[in-house]
Amino acid sequence: MPSSPGRNDKGCAIHERAAQILDLVHEIFPIKGLIVSPDLDRAFEIIRRELPDVTIHEYPSGLECEDWKVPPSWKAVEGYLKDESGRTLASLEDHFLFVAPYSEPVDGWFTKDQIAAHMRTRPDVPNAYSLEHRHAYDYCLVDWGISLPFNVWKRVSDD
Repeated sequence: MPSSPGRNDKGCAIHERAAQILDLVHEIFPIKGLIVSPDLDRAFEIIRRELPDVTIHEYPSGLECEDWKVPPSWKAVEGYLKDESGRTLASLEDHFLFVAPYSEPVDGWFTKDQIAAHMRTRPDVPNAYSLEHRHAYDYCLVDWGISLPFNVWKRVSDD
């Protein structure tokens, strides 16, 4: 049975739109946008470019909304964890979730126990970084934090 021309046109349009959306996802996905950041602003610019009729609401940092205040913009500039030989075990280059959002700057040598107090890992997903959300939801927390894949954490020396 031959298909109707309208059905083929509609099917082509759906496939074309799906391909456009997939292209948009591929463009936005690598952006490291967390909470309030320059990268998140860039993601919204792309959405506005592709969907000019969409309404995106923006709220300035510091705006109070019930018991919450819109956090300031934040971006990690540099982050790495090195072993005693100087070899980099993990860094922002590896994954943008390595440094917890709103983490305080820290520099120094730490024992594994000291790092553990500031680190999140998940043995059930041993190769994954995870979002350290304490800082993301309480950006006033004055502390530092990192996330490490469990397989990296196992390689950190006990010394």
